[in-house]
Amino acid sequence: MVSWRSVSLASRVQTNSWHWTCRAWSGAIRLGWFLLQAWSGRCDAARSTIQQGDLLVTIVGANTGDVCRVTRPLEEHYVCQSVALMRPVEKCTSMYLELYLNSPSHGQAQYRDWIYGEGRPHLSLDHLRETAIALPSLEEQHEIVRRVEALFKLADAIEKRVAAATLRAEKLTQAILAKAFRGELVPTEAELARREGREYEPASVLLERIKAERTKNEEGAAKRKPRSRTRKAASGG
Repeated sequence: MVSWRSVSLASRVQTNSWHWTCRAWSGAIRLGWFLLQAWSGRCDAARSTIQQGDLLVTIVGANTGDVCRVTRPLEEHYVCQSVALMRPVEKCTSMYLELYLNSPSHGQAQYRDWIYGEGRPHLSLDHLRETAIALPSLEEQHEIVRRVEALFKLADAIEKRVAAATLRAEKLTQAILAKAFRGELVPTEAELARREGREYEPASVLLERIKAERTKNEEGAAKRKPRSRTRKAASGG
């Protein structure tokens, strides 16, 4: 097995940034975080024309350090001045380089150390060229890409299942609350009485009986209350 090599990104890609002279803007498309400009008219676009397999890196602004691969042909589209265009010398390494540069422990870790400017972060083209790349054989690169993509697909499937389960759980919670407030979660007293073969006294009858017993008790208490006796004043004789 061929051992891995540590090389600079400059040896694997051609690094260019924004450069053109043109006036007529005809639209744009978005690729991930990247807004790619579509121009009509004559452009000095040799350094900024996008091709399939190119790597785009944000070098200015909030998303500085983000890396994206152009996955399909795009005619007459160009990077803007806040994006660097990196064209792999060997197109077959493009997918591996994208994964490596997006790895939090590898490419992104280097970019975090290099980003400067608090208000408006920047990465320089020199920084991009100096990025250290751990480069295995081409066969190993393809196998790494295959396994990572398989794991990404698995993660997407799990995420969809979790989202579906969360939605079902939310609906189940609402259904349980609705049943609880309708008294449908536990058997009613009437149902229990029927199962046990005993009489069932509805709440309305129970309230009337309690009221009658209370009235009866109050009347009985009034009858048992002793009459107040007036003291007779002693007469002197």
